[in-house]
Amino acid sequence: MRGTRWVRAALCVAVATCVAGEPLALARVRIAAVGPVMTIVTDPPSPDGSNGWFSTPPEIKMLSDVDATGWWSWNAGAPDGAPLTAGVPAFIGDAPEGLSDLAVSGVDASGTPGATVTASFMVDSIAPGTPGNFTAVAGPGVVDLAWDASVEAGSGLVGYTVYRNTVGAPFQLTDVVASTPATTWTDVAPPVADFVYYAVSARDTAGWESVFTAEAATTPDSAPPTDPGDLEAWLNASNWVKVSWLPSLDTGSGLSHYVVLRSLDGGPFEDIAHVGAGTAFYDDHDDQVLFASTVEYEVFAVDRVGLESGIAGPVPMQSDTVAPSPPSALAVTPVYSGTFTDAEFDLTWAGGADGGSGVASTELQWGPVAAAPNHAARVSDGSERVAADSETALLYFRMRSEDRAGNLSAFGMSVPARNIAAERVGGATRIQTAIAASAASFDSAATVVIASAASYPDALCSNSLAGTVDGPVLLVGSGPLPPGTLAEIARLGATDAYVVGGVAAVSPETEASLAGAVPGTVERVAGRDRYETAAEVARKVSDIGGGVPP
Repeated sequence: MRGTRWVRAALCVAVATCVAGEPLALARVRIAAVGPVMTIVTDPPSPDGSNGWFSTPPEIKMLSDVDATGWWSWNAGAPDGAPLTAGVPAFIGDAPEGLSDLAVSGVDASGTPGATVTASFMVDSIAPGTPGNFTAVAGPGVVDLAWDASVEAGSGLVGYTVYRNTVGAPFQLTDVVASTPATTWTDVAPPVADFVYYAVSARDTAGWESVFTAEAATTPDSAPPTDPGDLEAWLNASNWVKVSWLPSLDTGSGLSHYVVLRSLDGGPFEDIAHVGAGTAFYDDHDDQVLFASTVEYEVFAVDRVGLESGIAGPVPMQSDTVAPSPPSALAVTPVYSGTFTDAEFDLTWAGGADGGSGVASTELQWGPVAAAPNHAARVSDGSERVAADSETALLYFRMRSEDRAGNLSAFGMSVPARNIAAERVGGATRIQTAIAASAASFDSAATVVIASAASYPDALCSNSLAGTVDGPVLLVGSGPLPPGTLAEIARLGATDAYVVGGVAAVSPETEASLAGAVPGTVERVAGRDRYETAAEVARKVSDIGGGVPP
């Protein structure tokens, strides 16, 4: 009969009578079978993460007290089986990610099943994703942090850890300043430093921490800007009001803008403009100032975190409708720069005059066209050095004055000037200097002019001949042509040559060496002395140029 066993037993029970001196009665008793006793073995034996979670998938084995066939299934799925040797664990596999239920049972050799053993596992071996779009924005005395939620597919997010220091990554455990389940956090007590650095990580239930966000740096700011200074408001000849002030200072987050307020006829001050750059505002957006009996202005500064300075003013609108006189006595002096790539000019002038609000600045304009300059700059002290972007072109300079009310004078006289930038060309000797000058001036030349390095008058008058034939003057000594001179003649591709001076200046040996260096003709131009030689050079220049000799 399945599920029971018949055994022979000696029992002293109600079903058999014990009689002294008589043999015991034999009885057949039916006892229920228990089957294999199964055990689930895990490695590690207990969760290695937080809150009952395994951070590493554990190895799962099953164990039977007798030889049997073991069966297991995950999450009530289809069972798998394997033969078991009594007392020897058999490997099932690693527990899967997430929440899982395992059922294990066994059947012994007679086909008797044991009791089913179950166990549950929580496995999360993957850290959360890094929070995205992390920002740190300084506010008035605070820093607001924000980020996108992390992606977590395992044990579930617990929250976020906020790190802060004043040196930047890498962040340490000692830099932790907050833990929060939200995706925002406000630092209400940031340290005083030029820069404060923040980073955020995500944490899950199993104890995993994500990779940090990229650091975000900001400058906490709890001090407002200083007040604007010397506020003025002037109605000018164009019927608009120039409101100007001295700049505020902000050592924290930096200035953002100025707010200009206006009151008409003693009424409340109203916000009429935000000035993001500069320290002036031109109130010409409506006609109300022209019809008001009184007009007053105020200005205050706002920094990048929204802190506001005190208010400058109120100041009443004043009137100045007369333009200043233009600057006078403008003088422009080119500055020797030593190269062809720089062009600088020193300017001096006498400033214009204004009997009303006073001259505020001088505008300088310059460019290659006198009536349409293409450069401008504000100058104010009667002298200026100007760097121009033209190497040697003729430039025109002009000036006009602007008073504190914004009235502009006419332009003063336009003054022309040309850059005198120069480049040094030279060598160790006169001969080498002539070679260097040739190399700097000519890519090629059909004709060269030869003169004595020892007789400067011949070399000087040779220049007119060299200019006529569009070739260089090369200097020589008393013997054969120097190797450098021969190399320069070859580089130029010269075919003809003139020798200036008599045989005492340029020897026949030198002339013969020259004849071997050019395939064409070599012609000597000379007189009995340096004066006649100069005259002969002049005649030769006239002959070549088609003129009448002197």
